[in-house]
Amino acid sequence: MKQLASVRANLSFSVENGTTELRPLVEVVLLTYKPEYSFNTKSEIQQKRALDETRLCLTTDGLNQMIANLQLTLAQLQQYEQMAIALNQVVSAMKTDDKPKI
Repeated sequence: MKQLASVRANLSFSVENGTTELRPLVEVVLLTYKPEYSFNTKSEIQQKRALDETRLCLTTDGLNQMIANLQLTLAQLQQYEQMAIALNQVVSAMKTDDKPKI
């Protein structure tokens, strides 16, 4: 699974088709990495990290949409964190109940 390494941004302008009006753009660069395996000279498996990039060109509206979607996802993830806390407590209680009593 890819992991996020860094988020970068490049600001620029584009020209609207058929006009000379400038339009602000942001290029969001997501740098990710994933494990990559190979053999060394002793035929041992070694792990390295392979870096990759994804570039998104967005207008102000596009960036605002992305931020809104990420905020919604964050709210959902926070609910999952609360569920995880409750489930971990149940699992922990089950482990202590399974121990033989002396």
